Amino acid sequence: MATSAYWAWDRDGRPWKVARPIKAIGDRLRRYGYTVYYLGSDDTSHLQAARPLDHCPFSATGWPVPHPYPYVNAMDIMPPPAGSGLPSLQALGAQMLADKKAGHPGMAWLKYQNWEPVRDNGGPCYQDSFKPNHVQTASTDRGHIHQSGRTDLVAYAGADDYDPVARVRAPRTESAPTTEGEDDMGRQMMVADATGTVWLVDGLTRVPVADPAGAGNGQAHAESYLGNLGNGGQVGRFGTPPTAMDVWGIDVGGRLAAIEARIVAAEAADTARDTATLAAIRALTAGGTSVDTAAVINRINEVAATESTTVAALRADIATLRQRLAAAAQAEATSLTQP
Repeated sequence: MATSAYWAWDRDGRPWKVARPIKAIGDRLRRYGYTVYYLGSDDTSHLQAARPLDHCPFSATGWPVPHPYPYVNAMDIMPPPAGSGLPSLQALGAQMLADKKAGHPGMAWLKYQNWEPVRDNGGPCYQDSFKPNHVQTASTDRGHIHQSGRTDLVAYAGADDYDPVARVRAPRTESAPTTEGEDDMGRQMMVADATGTVWLVDGLTRVPVADPAGAGNGQAHAESYLGNLGNGGQVGRFGTPPTAMDVWGIDVGGRLAAIEARIVAAEAADTARDTATLAAIRALTAGGTSVDTAAVINRINEVAATESTTVAALRADIATLRQRLAAAAQAEATSLTQP
């Protein structure tokens, strides 16, 4: 049911204008080819909702100060057109969120972002909120990136030149940093060192911290964009970071090798189990027990054949992943130098 604020806005001639930082970024994305929405639809999902949100010029959820009428302080960024070559919503959302976390002035206005980090309309969906501290919760707002702004920054000019598409596309190199003079950037990327080892890194430089006993580098760098990837993490120098800074990453090829080793071990265990089972059947038969040996052996062979096919498919997938990792690392035109 529409609120009294909605009817007052209706009587006022339905004025609205978009908050400056949101319009600056949203209009730039529109010029690239994205569809971006500002004003909410005139129904109970937006303008006539019982609790109007930030797509409404009379939002009831302003923060950190009451909502300034008649600003629209939100936008929805839709998936790029097929074949456009534009960054996915996942890449775009990750870049903008990382810039917010890193304190980039182009994203200082962000109050919260709803997005899907894996794929459109599938996988996890999160709200990353900054009021003022970062809190991540589950969301059901799928199929687009929703961003709401701080009400104290509706006239903020610091996002006028912010270009998230260019930041996603720009390679990370020592001679051409992608942070407009800053040394900190948060996006996942593939890099290769001089030995050809492929690393997945977050691109963030940070002061090293002591590794708590048994916690692994994932815990020691808990604020890392990659999150806790467990004890397989490695700390390496990326380009020439500031003194006493490092970049945290994982040896992707090493992780794949470890997975492959576990497959080999599981295959060996299956073989040993089958051998022991057949030996037990032969012992029972030799002792006079009536057992349909042929049927049991045939079933064991069927299961073994299925497992062999699965293992072969997994190994093929790993080989394909290795090829893609090598190609991605080469395309980055970036190097990671170990200390």
